[in-house]
This record gives sequence, C-alpha cells and structure tokens, in this order.
Amino acid sequence: MSGIIGWFKRNSKANPKPQPSHFDPERDMGDLTGKVYLVTGAAGIGGETARVLLSKGATVYLAGRNKEKSETAIAEIKKSTGKDACHFVQVDLGDLKAIKAGAESFLQQADRLDALVLNAGTMAPPPHMKTADGYDLQFGTNVLGHHYLTVLLLPLLLKTAKSSPPNTVRVVWLSSSGHALAPGKGFDFDNINLDKHNRWTKYGSSKLGDLVLAKELDRRHRADGIISVSVHPGVIATELTRYIPLGSRFAPYLFASVKEGALSSLWTATSPEVTTEDGGKYAVPYARWAEPAHPKANDAEMAQTLWDRCSEIEREVVGA
Repeated sequence: MSGIIGWFKRNSKANPKPQPSHFDPERDMGDLTGKVYLVTGAAGIGGETARVLLSKGATVYLAGRNKEKSETAIAEIKKSTGKDACHFVQVDLGDLKAIKAGAESFLQQADRLDALVLNAGTMAPPPHMKTADGYDLQFGTNVLGHHYLTVLLLPLLLKTAKSSPPNTVRVVWLSSSGHALAPGKGFDFDNINLDKHNRWTKYGSSKLGDLVLAKELDRRHRADGIISVSVHPGVIATELTRYIPLGSRFAPYLFASVKEGALSSLWTATSPEVTTEDGGKYAVPYARWAEPAHPKANDAEMAQTLWDRCSEIEREVVGA
C-alpha cells in the first residue's frame, strides 16, 4: 500500500488536493418532498448520502447485498432524521441475475426515479476473487454491476425526465482518483478481467470504467434530459479499506469523513447548479469539476465499446 500512497503523492493531477466546498447540504439543498432516489451501498458514503436526502424530504431506497447490515443502517438513518421514507432493496452487484431481481423489486415499488447514485463498490480485493458470474470482482461489481442496474432502471429515469422540470434527473457514478492506475490503453477488451495484473491495476481499471460509462450515458441520453456525471469523493474512511492490510484500523486517522465524502455526490445529485451542459463531467473534492487524470478518460470510442461489451455480457448471462 505504501507504493500506492507514494504514487498518488507524486501525481497531484491524479489525486487533486481537496478544496473547501462552496456547497453546504444543510444550507443549499431545498425541499426534496416527492422526489425518489436510489443509492447503492448502505454503509459509509452511501448511508450518509441517503441520510441527507431523507432529511430533506426525499423518498430514498438503499440497495445493498447484505439485508441485515442494510436494514441496521436504515434504522439508524430513520432515527437520526425522524423520517421513515427510507427502504431497502436487495441488490448484489456481483450477481447479474440478482441485480435483475432487485431492479424488478424496486420498479414494483416506485413510480419515478429522480436520481440514481451508483455509490457501492469494492477496492483491491485479492486478485483471484470473482463475481457469481465469473468476472473479476472489481470489474464485475464496480463496472458491470452498476452498468446493468442503470440499464434496467433507465426506462423509469427517462419517464421521470419527461414529466419533470429540465436539469433534474441524474445518474451519479462514483469513480475515484484511482482511475489513474488503469493501464495506459485503458481497457483490454480481449482480457476484460485483466488476468495476471495486480489488484490496484484492476481497481484503477474499474474506476476508469465508471468514469467513461458516465460519459457514454451522457452521450446517449443528454437529449432525453438525463444528467450523467462521475465523482471522486475523496480519500474517505469507509469499509472500502477492508482488503488493505490494517486499512480499516487506521483509515479514520488518515482519511476524510463520510460526511465530507458525500458532499460531491449530494451536489451532483441535487444542485440546480448542475445542468445537462455538465453531463459527462468529473467532480472532485469538494463539489467542483476537474479534468480526469487518465489519458484515455475522454476516449469516446473506448467508452462506447465498454458500454457495448457490458451489454453483451449481460445478454450472455441473463438473456434479453
């Protein structure tokens, strides 16, 4: 891990120094009554994002793999806000068939979706770990899982955009400054699992994937009223560090808080400052735009190929 930290210290563009936020959720977020948000990942940044949205009157769905942990988080969120409109949706992002079942469950409960916050993910697990469908755990969860969930919920997002004021329907993809660790050519579509690469290269590739999929969704659906952006939340103390030796023990002392980590997600998901003209952009700490560090981050052809490759895998595993 020391080598990774040293790399980021030497590469300021890859990991820009956090700047004070002009955006204060308590001050700047208006009443969200009547709006519906789905956030993946109940712990850490996802839980804080859901808490703030709920406190402003939104109906929030938290999607997670572990029902017991998610419902415990939801109970705490309800208690802290005094509001009850926070619900659990079981979604295992490492299992495409489970994603389909979770999306269908959500669609039976909600008749609109104002923003989808693709927050969950995994970082640097042992390289041999795979999803239920046999894909590298980081690619399969961070990229493929969130792509498939987005595709399944896209009809409801489009429907909501048609009946809502302009610039209000959003998809927020949590990327990372770690996207700069991806291979120089971005993706090897003949070796999508990056076999024989180390876990940090795989992590970088997955976070680059989130970033370019946000751009591709913008290219496909900006004209339909959907704002699609990616976010580097900052180096935040969450369960994401569980695969790093001693990471969970020391993270609270080394990294920023989940309250800070949720700032850019909340800004991009709710602020009227963010419009369709910002589609495809990359937000960094806190609540500001920046250029991605990877040289292939703006490669439109690569983004389109990745989107299509994800769709091919989903058809192979789940069917039409």
